[in-house]
Amino acid sequence: IMIIGQVLENPSKIAQIICHTAVKEGIRFDGVDETFQIADPNKEICFIRFGEGFHNPFVPKGCCNVMVGMIAGETARWAAEYLETDGTVIVNTWDNEPTFLPPGVEEHPLPEQSIELLSKISKNILKVPATFLAVNAGGFYVLNAVMLGALMAGIELPISVEKVRETINELVHKWQLDKFQKAFELGYEYVSKLQ
Repeated sequence: IMIIGQVLENPSKIAQIICHTAVKEGIRFDGVDETFQIADPNKEICFIRFGEGFHNPFVPKGCCNVMVGMIAGETARWAAEYLETDGTVIVNTWDNEPTFLPPGVEEHPLPEQSIELLSKISKNILKVPATFLAVNAGGFYVLNAVMLGALMAGIELPISVEKVRETINELVHKWQLDKFQKAFELGYEYVSKLQ
């Protein structure tokens, strides 16, 4: 799994909850979050691999089974290199302008343009209005919870949804817990209806 977002969107919270749940369930995994500060100090990418037989958590190019993208443009860029042919992409249909554009890029593509590019890479795309759902749950800052819910409904993981809900209760701060839980459920319900 690759989770792509900005530091403000806190994609590492998704990885943290998944990894803690895997520990509780005794599922073998390896994971890491990596902030790419050379190009953009606001970008964060997390990797999680379930199973055995690998030596590090980084997903080799062309081998990513699942990509969770909070920023459509960045998701399309990373999918071009990392997503396997039959990989699944769970992507936010709205994103904000990036703080950094690579050299030679003059404007940020619209999410629809990025999703169109994604459709040329994979047929398994789950489009989630995650920002809209997060705002309905209480604020932009629970976007990660929406995407976690979408991930749990969108693919089969070796961890249970109920255990993920328990882990949310353990790891999310009390001041944010109600909104986080609501956002998780909105993402879960939205993708469940797509299936």
